[in-house]
Amino acid sequence: MRASTAPEKSPSGVSSSLTAGTNDAWALTRVLSPRDYVQRAAEFVDGTFLNSYAAHHGLDEEAPAGPWAMWLTSRPGWFRFICFDFDAKNGRPAYDAARLSYWLHEVSIAHTVTESGPTGGRHVWIALDELTPGAAVHRVARLARQLLPSLDPSPLSETGGAVRPPGAPHRVSGMSVPQGSLQPLLAPSTSMADVAALDALLVDLGAELEPVDVSLAHNVRKDPGGHPYLLGARRELSEYVRGLLDSAPAGDTSAAAASILAGCANARWRYDDVAALVEHSAGLEHLRTRRAGTQRLPRTSRQQARTLASTWASAVAYVSANPAAADNDPTFPTRVAGVVATIDRVQERANLTTGLWGGSRGRGVTGRGSLVFRAVLDALCVYMLQAASTEVEADTRRLAIDTGWSERRVGEVLTLLTASDDSWLQRAGERTDKARGQRFRLHPKFSTDQMTQTRAQVLARPAPTPPAPDPLTSRALLISELQHRLAPLRTDTFAAPHSLGRAAGHVYRLLTRTHGQTATDIADAAGFTVRQVKTYLGRLISFGLSRRSRSGWLQTLKTPEAAAETLDVVGYLERREARYQAERSRWGLWLDELRWRRQRGAHKPRRRRLEQLTLTGLEERTRVRYPRGPGGRAQHGHVLSALLALQDTRPGVRFM
Repeated sequence: MRASTAPEKSPSGVSSSLTAGTNDAWALTRVLSPRDYVQRAAEFVDGTFLNSYAAHHGLDEEAPAGPWAMWLTSRPGWFRFICFDFDAKNGRPAYDAARLSYWLHEVSIAHTVTESGPTGGRHVWIALDELTPGAAVHRVARLARQLLPSLDPSPLSETGGAVRPPGAPHRVSGMSVPQGSLQPLLAPSTSMADVAALDALLVDLGAELEPVDVSLAHNVRKDPGGHPYLLGARRELSEYVRGLLDSAPAGDTSAAAASILAGCANARWRYDDVAALVEHSAGLEHLRTRRAGTQRLPRTSRQQARTLASTWASAVAYVSANPAAADNDPTFPTRVAGVVATIDRVQERANLTTGLWGGSRGRGVTGRGSLVFRAVLDALCVYMLQAASTEVEADTRRLAIDTGWSERRVGEVLTLLTASDDSWLQRAGERTDKARGQRFRLHPKFSTDQMTQTRAQVLARPAPTPPAPDPLTSRALLISELQHRLAPLRTDTFAAPHSLGRAAGHVYRLLTRTHGQTATDIADAAGFTVRQVKTYLGRLISFGLSRRSRSGWLQTLKTPEAAAETLDVVGYLERREARYQAERSRWGLWLDELRWRRQRGAHKPRRRRLEQLTLTGLEERTRVRYPRGPGGRAQHGHVLSALLALQDTRPGVRFM
């Protein structure tokens, strides 16, 4: 809440154009600012101003002597304004700002463009009529950055940033000059549904969040090009999928493309097989063209390849989890929409209770403050989005690989997350196949069928009004969001023994390289205390990953991989993943051995010795004689050593 000393906002008392210099600009800032203070530029001894905004300056004080920056958030992670900052050193800011302005007009978002100073930079301002989560704003910034090279996305990080408002002076000379009316800022009209519509438009224009690699499901491999596929012999497409492929989509083109690719994946086709169909198949219109209002415009060859790769990866993940429904599932888009809405409710609740995932409630896995709880929950949400189902199969080793924690800790967390009737997760029955993992489902309280909003906060992604992004696009963006959240915790620098620690990795993820943040803001976003944040920042500084500027804490140009070499922990997670894969393969071989023993008759399949095994392909299923020692005891340790040796020469080989 704003302090009682802050002036009351009165939009009617501020002109929609700036004509009275600094005083008029300061009056506008006092009306617009979501916080009780702004950030004042530091002054050098010779009277010049630095590009550093470290000091707070209260709104109840007189106008600062030099430049100032206004916060875009009312509190860390909740935006009241969106400002796209175009920098002259990165490209053509005027051209990029004009392109963005045209796109904003397409989705009916009111905005104000300002020339930020004498260097030619541009700011494009949008005023939000409701608090909007930082994840949604940051996603839009990352998408826009792919299409607009001069855009600096750092003020639109998940925690937020500060930008010089219209009329504020520049540190060199001049001020931020509006190119039109300020009315869009004085009368906020942009909703979260409008932000979602801009999100969808940027995707249609060719932007796409790059996915982060996660561990593959038990029946999935990757081809030489890095594209996933399902194990098995290739077969012809079903009549239903062939009909979709040969007919122009009557409705949603993306839903039709997803259904076709799911059928191709289920028929054990590969990426190259589908890529050959794009140009001449009527049903794949979504891969060739993009939506532009009521029309469709051709995609470039690069855009086609990126869209196909993303849609194909989603289709393979879906078929892997839902093999029976892959060939004939017209309800797929509807189910995806329901799963996206449900996962949004889970993430909304998790984001509003950062203290559950911070460090103030205990360091161990049994303490509610352990970060592993949120990491496991996020990984399961990714699996559910990929499978288009709120019930998925997951084993502890796969979760360990995707979160960076050990299998033992993941198992303990799953027990605690399903311990009570009011937990986040529920176990879906007992395992019937010991070769596979346990099935988990979200607690029914997150179901969108029971949606009753009793809190004052807004939903992370409410049911938007038209134009709305299609469910498949929303799913892809949410998957990428969660994967990027998990990525810093899956590095040797933060996950290995004697490394900087996962809490330091969590703090590192919240920093940017261009916009400083105070320790208090980082603590609010991370769920830590300020004292803990300063401890973790000290660790990052000691290895060159963070630095303190006048404006706050920043990332440095040094990468975590370079720090891992200094810490001498390079390859820890890679070796652990190889061991997990070998242990999983050993378990599969042992189950094969037990099945072989139970077979009756004289014509049992012939088997080869493990020492003589040479694989000729990932899909080959070779019967292996399980080694036995004195007294007929199975030599499990010998099998594990042999499988690890095989992985050294054949990375990624699994025995299933």
